[in-house]
Amino acid sequence: MTTQTIPGPKGHFLVGSLPEFNVDQPQFLLDLAQTYGDIAHVRLANKHIYLLTHPAYIRQVLITDQGKFIKADLDRAV
Repeated sequence: MTTQTIPGPKGHFLVGSLPEFNVDQPQFLLDLAQTYGDIAHVRLANKHIYLLTHPAYIRQVLITDQGKFIKADLDRAV
């Protein structure tokens, strides 16, 4: 899959969906999951974020194939 085939909001030309995300982050993520399903792509300024809500996808990213995915510094064990 590419970002072109993963559903998600188009967002604004320069900042993506950053303004909407900053208004209410938990609600934005909930709306994203409810609107786009088990996997969604969203751009926040220059960052591409993928929201996974299906347990099998989450397990694959965090456990099965964890070395194949780049995660934010805050998400890594110290």
